[in-house]
Amino acid sequence: MTFANGIVRAPSLDVNAALEDARRQGVTAYALPAAGVADYIAFFDWVRQALPLDPPIQRAGSWDALKDSLWSGLFYSDAQRFVIIWPNSEAMLPADDRETALFILGDVATNLADSDVTRGRPKELCILVG
Repeated sequence: MTFANGIVRAPSLDVNAALEDARRQGVTAYALPAAGVADYIAFFDWVRQALPLDPPIQRAGSWDALKDSLWSGLFYSDAQRFVIIWPNSEAMLPADDRETALFILGDVATNLADSDVTRGRPKELCILVG
């Protein structure tokens, strides 16, 4: 599997295969659970527990704070390439929250890849969305 920077829609996403591909390619991978991410609170909880954040966020709240914290957490990580695997993203309701989460993740990916924003140290972030 090729991990392209940004959001990649994968309707028939096989999480285990994607994780194995990431491991083989040396890509740091994170996978949301296939069930249980039904609202923005559950999404924030998963992000707080699973992803590198700098500074850490304490609770669900500001999407902007999440974006800034995630960008810094990934930027200051030793890894260069990341994939976030989000199976069954359609389960997140309301749809506005899902679209906001995807916008935030896509924006983080775009900014991490920008040499100007990263002061010449770009990184890759692929968000696989099932």
